[in-house]
Amino acid sequence: MKHTVLLGLAKLLEKEAKAARPEVEAGEYELDAIVTLHLSGTLDVAEDQQYTPTVDMPWKTVLALFVRFAGVTRETALTHLEHAMAQALRKGDNAAELLSAVADLDEAVERVQQTLDTLPRKTRRGSVSAAELDLVEVTPAKRRRAATAA
Repeated sequence: MKHTVLLGLAKLLEKEAKAARPEVEAGEYELDAIVTLHLSGTLDVAEDQQYTPTVDMPWKTVLALFVRFAGVTRETALTHLEHAMAQALRKGDNAAELLSAVADLDEAVERVQQTLDTLPRKTRRGSVSAAELDLVEVTPAKRRRAATAA
């Protein structure tokens, strides 16, 4: 099977599986089926992209080191962390008033962004779109056992 066919099939079946999931009750199902598929259309594969790997950042370590380098003691850090978590839960995504109280927030954000820009970049594989690809036909074949018994 060509890699492009496999990739297109995976994208289409992923979408179909998400749509079918609510219709399948919890349980264990034994499957034994041969399925014939007919794909038709265009598969679009984008170029790979460079990105700053902020999602790979070990944020727990960053936070622990930040607190240590800032000279904050364990108990003070924990007290402030608990207070910050409680405030964040109360404010939710509407924390602008709290953040605006921080002096030079825009400068701090800019400095953090400059630091992120110096991190080594990683390559992310290009996105794959099956929007122009259709499963024209899905034909369940006879079960193997039934076919060999006949």
